[in-house]
Amino acid sequence: MVSPGSSIGVKSRVGTLGFFVKDSNQQIYLMTNEHVVSRHNSEYIHQPSDFDYIGRSLDDLASSLETLEELIFKDKQLNDFEKKLTMIESFNLKNVMNEEHGHSALTEDMEELKRLESVISVLKEVIVEEDGNN
Repeated sequence: MVSPGSSIGVKSRVGTLGFFVKDSNQQIYLMTNEHVVSRHNSEYIHQPSDFDYIGRSLDDLASSLETLEELIFKDKQLNDFEKKLTMIESFNLKNVMNEEHGHSALTEDMEELKRLESVISVLKEVIVEEDGNN
């Protein structure tokens, strides 16, 4: 269920869902500001908005790096080198980011992106060293 006040938006726009109304023909309408949902008629409205999803993904990734490192070295199913690199690649920030989003939305997160990419790079090096010692 989506509640009034939730974050919604189309590709490069974000705003607040106002509320839903139903007319006498039982047709349901979304009430919000025009700039939140208007771009092209064929675009989907996302909830949460794509911008909120990107920020949340970066936060989730940052808070999960320690757990990710533990998984790499403790999970017996991830013993071989290729599986470990594949797991790290799946967390690569380029996969989290969607090129359809405007650059202005990502500008604030660039420092965080660089920091997380360097951590991922270090994890890859540790995996290579670990594999060489086995």
